[in-house]
Amino acid sequence: MLEKVLAADLRALVLAGSRERVDALNNALWTHNPGSFLPHGGPDDGNPEEQPVYLTVDEGNPNGASVLVLVDGVRPGNMAGFERCLDVFDGGDEAAVE
Repeated sequence: MLEKVLAADLRALVLAGSRERVDALNNALWTHNPGSFLPHGGPDDGNPEEQPVYLTVDEGNPNGASVLVLVDGVRPGNMAGFERCLDVFDGGDEAAVE
């Protein structure tokens, strides 16, 4: 999904449920496709305004994203300023589907 967001010349904010999840997503994005690079960063990387994909547990929009990506069942308090919201969930988890 993030590749499609970037291909559409958009920016994404990925809002996760824990710092551990942010770290796991960061690692996964570095290794998901050895033949390509998906530019991303998070709080430890600094300069959020330069990150096309920003991984965080904090609400806000430090990278000026138009696409909000929710993982881990996160429900943000405010989605104003985003054009799109993608809710990523485990389709095999009945509670998540509900």
